[in-house]
Amino acid sequence: MWLYKLNFGTFSGIQPVKSEIPEFQFKDRDGKAITHQDFVGKYTILDFWNTGCGICFREFPKFEELYVKYQSNNDVAIYAVNVKLSRDKEGISFDIISEKGYSFPTLQYGQIEEAKDVFGVTVYPTVLVLDQTGAIVFRGDMEKAFSFVDSKLEKK
Repeated sequence: MWLYKLNFGTFSGIQPVKSEIPEFQFKDRDGKAITHQDFVGKYTILDFWNTGCGICFREFPKFEELYVKYQSNNDVAIYAVNVKLSRDKEGISFDIISEKGYSFPTLQYGQIEEAKDVFGVTVYPTVLVLDQTGAIVFRGDMEKAFSFVDSKLEKK
């Protein structure tokens, strides 16, 4: 529990105050820009990972399972967001996910420092949940993030 608080700022992951984030831009495999405007109107789950994170790779099978469960739900968007390491070749994250046979959408985002400055991501993996307005309402691990989204969807 204390490690969870140290890594994510709370014991539960639920953010006590909605955290507005500045404008940002991800890139998809084709180089298309994805911005915060693309997430408005739905709960968005962003799984931040990098190519040096062994835990991230161990969690991908579960992430794939949850993506398949939610992919037809129009109230939820799910993305694995690769934060590029300085040693990474361009497009390597997309190639890795494809080679492993995963179907979840992957996005590319800047460097480690940008993820820290913009999203407050300091450990990997970190899962953020954005609400329908684009505010961060959850920061933590995958299991708790999906439970959080489930509870919000049940209230609809």
